[in-house]
Amino acid sequence: MLVRMYLYEFYRFREIFNEAMKGLFRGRYISKSWVHEFRKTLDDAFEFTMEARHTLVHRSPTWKGKKHFNLLFVGMAFELGIAPKSRKTGRIWSMGGVLKDICEPMADSLRDEGMRMSKTLQTVVDGFVKITSGS
Repeated sequence: MLVRMYLYEFYRFREIFNEAMKGLFRGRYISKSWVHEFRKTLDDAFEFTMEARHTLVHRSPTWKGKKHFNLLFVGMAFELGIAPKSRKTGRIWSMGGVLKDICEPMADSLRDEGMRMSKTLQTVVDGFVKITSGS
């Protein structure tokens, strides 16, 4: 749910950005071609994040790779009341361990993408102020 809300904020920024573009066009600060160019630039910059949001909100995500297989495997074992053990180390796999393998890199990615969006938002606001003030 937190990830969905996080991605919702990206979509909300996109919608606010589009409304601001309409206002700049209606106020004759920018041309229609600029509106399309600015929108395309924003969409291209955050395409991966917006697609992830779209998938989580409107479709079922497809999980791939060894880490997600491990999560499925440990989850199924947990449901059956079994504790899978590593052949190499002899340690029992835990749900927390396999979740950590998936969640930590994802949390880092989401944090980095959020910081990038924050910087983009500040740049956009600065640009809008500059355009509308005539500077």
